[in-house]
Amino acid sequence: MEISDCGHKSLGGKSESPGHTENLILKPMQNWLFPLGLTLIVALRVVFLLPSELDFRNFAFRDLGSFQHVDRLIGLGLRPGVDFGFTYGLLPVLLQHVYFAIFGASQWPTFGLLVIYLLAMLTFWTLLCWDIGPSFANLGVLLGLSSLMIFIDPWPPTPAHALMELSLAFSLYFVLKQRLSLALLIAALGAMTIPSLPIALTGLITLVIVWKWWRIPGRTVRGLAAQLAPAAAGYAGAVLLMAAFFGWRPVLQSLFPLGGARVYRAMHFGIFGQGRFFWHPPDVHLSYYLLTTAGIWLFCSGLLLVFGCVGMVRFARTGNLRGQALFVVVCCALHLVFVFVAFGNYLSYVYYSFLLTAGVVAGVSGLNDRRLRIGLSCFLLCFGLLSQVTGVRAERELWKTESVSPATASLYAPDDFQPEWNSVLSLAGNQRVFLLAYGAGVEFYYPEIGTAQSWFLMPGLLLPQEDSYVAQQIRSSDVVVEELEVTTRYIDQNREWQAALKEFPMRISGRYFRVWTKDRAAESELLKTATFSSK
Repeated sequence: MEISDCGHKSLGGKSESPGHTENLILKPMQNWLFPLGLTLIVALRVVFLLPSELDFRNFAFRDLGSFQHVDRLIGLGLRPGVDFGFTYGLLPVLLQHVYFAIFGASQWPTFGLLVIYLLAMLTFWTLLCWDIGPSFANLGVLLGLSSLMIFIDPWPPTPAHALMELSLAFSLYFVLKQRLSLALLIAALGAMTIPSLPIALTGLITLVIVWKWWRIPGRTVRGLAAQLAPAAAGYAGAVLLMAAFFGWRPVLQSLFPLGGARVYRAMHFGIFGQGRFFWHPPDVHLSYYLLTTAGIWLFCSGLLLVFGCVGMVRFARTGNLRGQALFVVVCCALHLVFVFVAFGNYLSYVYYSFLLTAGVVAGVSGLNDRRLRIGLSCFLLCFGLLSQVTGVRAERELWKTESVSPATASLYAPDDFQPEWNSVLSLAGNQRVFLLAYGAGVEFYYPEIGTAQSWFLMPGLLLPQEDSYVAQQIRSSDVVVEELEVTTRYIDQNREWQAALKEFPMRISGRYFRVWTKDRAAESELLKTATFSSK
């Protein structure tokens, strides 16, 4: 098995690889049919996944809402990483601050960010496949791997994740085009979004640049500096810009993954920690690997590893690695860094699955054996579509069990969620209500409900002043509401918070919320909702 160095020079250009002169190439229609097919795949997924993409709970209590909340905290004069725990880079925070200042921070401008992300990722996939060959085989592979191709399921990306993915994607594309200085610049800027895989990509591209420079006869330090200078200047300029807005202390803390490492340890993240529930959950059966993303993800991981090893063997033999083969090797290296260093909980694979897909489609396209390429493409198409069965069933069920309402800001929520939420809202009209949830974005829709001055309520993240603020708010509130669907570990294990909650004489529990109240009338009102019970 051998992977070619590169695909087509241009849409109508001559192929550098014999395997790319076959009838698989969409010759007269390739200028429009291939991107049209990609657009159709993405558009169908976006429409089908609308209940997940426009889930009120994500905007009110989870990731998207928390990034809106970060902008609000900055508006209050609080500094990320200094006044509240924050482990991501500050470049997306600055960009979203400008965006929200122009368009507002409600659900629809936030959803508009998803549209921008989708268009940009669609551009990446189109450019990538034009370079490696816009064939029916490649389109089939992407259709089979469409659940891994773009991150919109099980929730849409936050601004930070969207910007990180775009930086990785387009940096890799310029690696493929052998424009390494530009690739390094984009990767370096990406390291300011989420200091994880973009840092690894920056290091990998730097090594490639240094290696190529070392092999040039008559090399000079000046020549190497000229290749590294754009990335260094861009990085330094971005640091200065962010320091002017946030101050030096928050910026310097955001450049390194030390805070994220603390959270990973506290949450027991990792491929053999919480990540195990993705690739080997308890009581697993063969159907799990056939009908969910786990099986195709594991198969593609093994396949990409093979492609990467073949590329490295070729490099050891010839001392040269470029174009498509280099692209595959870098995708493989990044995927290994993710698996063994950056893997979080059982859902964290969604953030970086596009790297796996890109490496696999480039590796399959680069195979010189026509029968092997067609057979592998057909297998990935069939296995990939089969792996989406469970997800399709779950999403179809959401269309039956969820609906929009004014109480949920015209966003989707489960039908049995809405009575509980309406009961909570009725209390907020005449009592001081404080909400404890994993994330905090509900104040954009219901400012009468108080929330923590924190990014997320999770172990290893909160600073002492954040703990004290929440404890004070609990003691001064008439009603405290805990959202139950996402992890409540930090809330339930915080001794000071739990001691403050024990001062409330009444506790009412439902499926989605747990409520503490000091008012007997409030208790009676809540118990009128069928899903609430007194405990």
